[in-house]
Amino acid sequence: MKKSTLVQAHPRRIRQIRAEVVCTEKFALLSPWAQLAIIKLPICSDKNGTFVWLPRTLKSWLFPFDEMDFDAVLDELLKHGYVTKFTVEGVCYGSVTDFEEHQYINPKESEKSAVYPEPSTGMTPAPSRDVPGALPAPQ
Repeated sequence: MKKSTLVQAHPRRIRQIRAEVVCTEKFALLSPWAQLAIIKLPICSDKNGTFVWLPRTLKSWLFPFDEMDFDAVLDELLKHGYVTKFTVEGVCYGSVTDFEEHQYINPKESEKSAVYPEPSTGMTPAPSRDVPGALPAPQ
């Protein structure tokens, strides 16, 4: 898959957020930007919770009018275990942790193929930006 074809248009997916995600002390430890990002990030994720790790593109979709360092937001989510980061064939992806547990995928979407590779498909850990306390990528 060519990098130029990875992201073609803003995704239009219906997602939900459940109280189990936002009503925890773990969630309260996140910065306000990271809290909003983990609520909004599933919109950019395929049916498995996978998204292309392109911070500027994701920021433009999720926070188009806000000034922030979205790289730092993603690193914070990585550090706290809300997302994982991996590379397949030289392309960096992210995966929302426990996505399937908190999302209902409608039948039309569930019948389709996943847009991006699943985290276990030929992945190698992606380098983080040396986030102190970052969780290691899954193996």
